This record gives sequence, C-alpha cells and structure tokens, in this order.
Amino acid sequence: MNHYEEEKIEFELHFKEFREKRIVLYGIGRFTATLIPLLHDWNIVGLMDKDPEKVGTFVYGLPIVDLQEAESKADVIIINTSGSYWDVIYQRIKHTSIPVYYRNGVKAEYVGFQEKTQYWNSSYEQLKANIDAHEIVSFDFFDTLFCRKLYMPGEIWEYIGDSFHNSSAKKEFLQARRSVYVNIKSKVPNICDIYENILFDAVTENGQTLMQREIDLECKFMEPRRPMLSLLRYAIEKKKNVYIISDMYLMSEFFIKVLEKHNIYLRNEQIWISCECGSTKKSGELWKKFQRDIVKEKSALHIGDDWKSDINSCKQYTDMNTYFVMSKNEMMQKSSVRTCLDYATSSYHNIVLGLCGSRLFRNPFILCKTRGRVEITDRKDFGYSVFGPVIFSFTFWLSKMTEKDGINHLCFLGRDGFFLKQDFEYLYSLLHPSSRLKISYLEASRQILMCAGIENENDFMEYMKMPYEGKLSEFFEDRLQISPTVEEKKRYSDAEICMPQDYEKIREILYDYREKITDYIKTTKSNYKNYLKDLNLNEGVAVVDLGFYGTTQHYLSKLLGREFIGYYIVANNADDNIMSKRHVLKSCTSIKSDKSCKSSYIHSMGLAIKSFLTSPHGMVRTIRSDGQFLCAPDTNNQKFFVDKTEINDGIQLFMKDIIELHQDRLDGLDIHIDDFIDNWYGIMVKNIIYSEEIKRSFYNDNAFIHRRQERIFDTV
Repeated sequence: MNHYEEEKIEFELHFKEFREKRIVLYGIGRFTATLIPLLHDWNIVGLMDKDPEKVGTFVYGLPIVDLQEAESKADVIIINTSGSYWDVIYQRIKHTSIPVYYRNGVKAEYVGFQEKTQYWNSSYEQLKANIDAHEIVSFDFFDTLFCRKLYMPGEIWEYIGDSFHNSSAKKEFLQARRSVYVNIKSKVPNICDIYENILFDAVTENGQTLMQREIDLECKFMEPRRPMLSLLRYAIEKKKNVYIISDMYLMSEFFIKVLEKHNIYLRNEQIWISCECGSTKKSGELWKKFQRDIVKEKSALHIGDDWKSDINSCKQYTDMNTYFVMSKNEMMQKSSVRTCLDYATSSYHNIVLGLCGSRLFRNPFILCKTRGRVEITDRKDFGYSVFGPVIFSFTFWLSKMTEKDGINHLCFLGRDGFFLKQDFEYLYSLLHPSSRLKISYLEASRQILMCAGIENENDFMEYMKMPYEGKLSEFFEDRLQISPTVEEKKRYSDAEICMPQDYEKIREILYDYREKITDYIKTTKSNYKNYLKDLNLNEGVAVVDLGFYGTTQHYLSKLLGREFIGYYIVANNADDNIMSKRHVLKSCTSIKSDKSCKSSYIHSMGLAIKSFLTSPHGMVRTIRSDGQFLCAPDTNNQKFFVDKTEINDGIQLFMKDIIELHQDRLDGLDIHIDDFIDNWYGIMVKNIIYSEEIKRSFYNDNAFIHRRQERIFDTV
C-alpha cells in the first residue's frame, strides 16, 4: 500500500459520516489529484480553487465551482490541501452557510488573535516626545534597556552550577544561592554580600571566583534593546539629566561597563542602584530619595518595565511621570506565539525561548502596530527564529546519532540536503573541529532514482503512473525527455491528462515511443550508476533527507543493492508505512502517541521548510554521459535563491549563539524535534505576519508531477 492509498483510507475514516452526503473538495493540487481516482461510491459534486478564472472548467472530470454554487450543490466543503494553506483558505470561505472541514477531519474554524491592552497604543515616537517634555529622564536597566538571552533570569545560577560537574554540588549551590538572603543582615545586599554569605560544603571554590563567574555570565547573556538605547542616547544628546535606576545586587561599575560597550558614558552619580543606595524602588524608599535629592521641583520622567516598582511605586512616592515599556517575556506572553509557552517543559526549551525571545522582542514596540501579532520583516530574523530551532535540533541530533550508530560517511540527498549539509558542516565544525566524518552531497530526485531503478514492466508502470497534471506533450517532455513534434501533437491531440487515471489512454502512444523510452531509461541508469560509483557509498554510510515516507531512500537502496540508515527531520515510522518495515528510518521529530508524525506541524505545514530546503537549480531529471545533470527549469524558488541564503545565514547565527552561550549544557540535554519545537515551528508559520520580501521567497513547486508553482504564504 502506497501513501496515496493511505490518504484515501484516512479520508474515508475521517468523513465516513458524510459518505452519503454531497461533497465539494477545495483544492485541485496533488492531494485531490491522487484522491479522486481512489474514491469509489462517494458523491463528490465539484471542486473549488482560489482562481475565479477556473470556475466553469473541469478538472479530474469534475466541475470547478464558486462558493455560491458549492452552497447550492453540496452539504459540506472539505479543504483538501497541504495544512500550510488551511487557515488562509478558510478565511476566504468562512462566511459560507455549509460546514467546512480540513482533510484531517477537524471542523474548520478561524481563531483570530487580538490581545487587548492599552500598551498597543504606545510607540517609539510617543516616548520620544515624552522625553522632550521633561528635564529629568530615568531608565530602568534590566528588561528595559537590556534583556538577557535567557527565558528566566535565575537560569544564570544553573550555569554556575553546571561548572561544578557534580550533581550534588550543583544542587547544594543552587539551594544556597536561592536562600542566601535569609543569612544576610544587610537589607539590600550587593553581590559581594551574597557570595560572602553563601555557605555549602560540596565545593572548594571560594566565593570571589563564583561571584566573578556570575558577573561574567550576566555580561555574556546581555542583549541590547536597541530602540531603547537609541532613546537613551537621544535624551543625553538633548542635554536631559539622565539616570539609571535599578533594583539590583550588581553594582554601578557593572552598569557603567555595559553601557560603555555601546558607547554610552554615564558618571557614577547617574547610576542609582538599590544595593548601593540601601533602599529599593519596590519599597518606595529609593523613590523618596530620588525625589528629595534629584527631582525636587523639576519635571521628571521614569521609563521601566515593572508595573509595581517602575510605575505604581514611582507614582506613589514621587511627582514624576512614568512610561511603561513591556519586557521581552511579557511581550512573548501577550503575543501570537504565547500558546507555545504551554509546551516549554525542559532546559532546552528555555534556551530556545531565551534566544528567540530576545531576537523577536528586542524592540519593545514591535507588537503595537499589529496589536500583538508578531511581525518579521528581516530574512535573517526569519531564519533565526522560524527555522533556527528546527534545523539546530535536527543537526545536533544528527551529530549524536552518527556517533551512536558508528556512521563514518553522511550523504545528504538533493535537493533537500543542499542547505542541510551546509548547516550540519557548520555546526559539526563548532562541536568537533578535528572530526574525520566524511560529509557528501548526492544529486538526487524521486524522478531520476525511479527511472534509473527500472528493471521490468511493473517498475516502468509504477514510474509512469506517478501523479502528473498537464498536457500530454508536457508529460512526455518532463517524465521521459521526449519532445513530440508538431505533427505528433496533432495526431495525439495534445490534451490535458491526469495520471494515474489516464494511463490506459496513453498506453498505445507509449508503445510508439518504445525505442526512445528504452534508450532513455538505459542511458539514465548507466550514467547515474557511474555517478553513484564515484561517490563511494560504501559501508558506514547513511543518508540524510527532510522526510517523510522513505521512498527516496528505498529507490537508492534498490539501485545500490544494499541497505543503509536514513536520518530524517520527520519520518513516518507507523506500521502502515511499508518503507519503514523495509528500511531503517530514524526521525528527529517525535510526537507523543503518533508514530506516523502526520499530526506534526513539521509535516502537515511542511511546505515552508520544504520550499526553503532547495538548491540553486531545478529538480534533477536525468544525467548525461559526461556527468552533467539535466534539470527542470528554475522556478521562483531559484529566482529568489539569494533570499534563501540570507535566511540560512540567520539559521547559522542561531547555531552560533546557542553554541557560544550554551555548549556546556547541551550534551546533557535530550535535543530533538519534540512537541515544543514542533509547535514553535507551527505557530511561527501560521500566526506570524511576514513582509512581502520574505513571502516572495517561498513557492510550492514539484516538477515531477506538474509545472505549476504557487505561493506558500498566500494572501487571503
């Protein structure tokens, strides 16, 4: 049973209650092309498509109808496309009077996002005008001017604990660090007081060493919120009396050094830190001092992220005005990615949230215009935040699996492997700079592997019956590299065909071309085998691919006459996938209670990552005797390939950050694509606003089955 038959069985299970009902399928692509021939005794009365020009035409023997006609003819509409399109399609037809379902059996609904808060009325320009209106301007420091590349601030103590390389010592240190305030007599301790009073037996290092380690880590994880630093510089340039006011145990020297790294120079008396003043903002005592000593009768503004300490307490104890700016964590919790937070249950998840959060929300006003919807306009930000966690999880997992399985040669399959190979090599060079692991790239496609693997009539029929939509002449050109003459086109009436159901119609025509077809298959097989021989795919080799059923691995294994392991971003290891029984498919994606991984966003909304994981040339069709590959024409995925390289730069920047900041912790973590990483990807693809410059880079093309290409991030 192939996966098209699996899809048919799933359709029948999901919609058995509608078997006697009139159904319209929305979508005329691959999913419908392969479903229609397999459905028997179902009342499919029509199809729908976004293109109004197609209404009234016939595809797969069925009429294309508009919404009004669908409502009059059908009892239900089923959106039968890739999950990447579901939301945008439902937006087009959500006001219909008949039920709408997605092809996974779930009733369609559009859950719009809008977090109501007055903060969305804030803006950079508004705050700038507020600064202009005051003589004195004070800023909170942490989460206002700077944020940490961590999800939770206390994680820094975890990193200090990791350096002990002893679980009991780490546990004792963490307990001592968290409870140290009980032992300190000072009402507002500084970091020296803290480490002088940390007492535990398991570690011989002195407090001074541990204290310096914490200070160094604070500096290491510091991320500037650049719009806020810009406003700080603006206030200084405008000759405002500028102050930093922070409830913190780090001393003013730390703040001065951090600001100097960004070419901002303040004097000691401009830094008001609770541990040096002996009082806090939260209690109000620090505000009383600031009012008495600095504000007096002047107009003053304080800017901060903590409602209690920076806003309410300041208003209660001073005559100052205040301006609230949201911290990165609060922005995350009020944004369109907030549902991902429910899945964050491990240290690795916190690492991802810390890095992506500091990248996405470094501008405290970024959500205001969109009322909470995350917007990405920069391609590197897209690569970093959308694909970065997925590709890092996969390549790190892959590095561990190759060691565990004793692999000495990793072969990345084209075209999905083009960027994956680059990214794995980059990560592997950071993790194992002296490794001798052989890494290669194999030009491959389902078309060339199936063609080169044809041994008999059944193999040929399987190859020819693979789905295809288009004109008969296009089918011959694309599938067999045969270009019919004008006379031949007239003789065979160059009509639209849909494989596999039209196979019987073209059998006689195929017979007329039998010599050319035989020569094409023989040449492709010989030339491709020579190419494979040069790659030395011997013992200890494994292949790497995006996913999903393992068919490419199967045809390659058949061609080479031996088995090898296949590593996938996502693979179907369910019992009903025959390939998983024949071959070893190892999937980085692991979804609870779903061995097939069909419910994963990586699979169901995989068009975005599949469009990205391409190469500079079109799909490989065949190979000449000189080793030169003949490819399908370039599509928009190649036209905008430079955009993809910039996206990949963002992915590698994510890798660089995670290794530089967290390498010591990674080995002890279970890193793969779990529910959290999968949901992060799904939400980032589904719930984010992207600029046209980003959206233009992503197209769905499949030259093996048709010549069409469609935008993935479509407009409603």
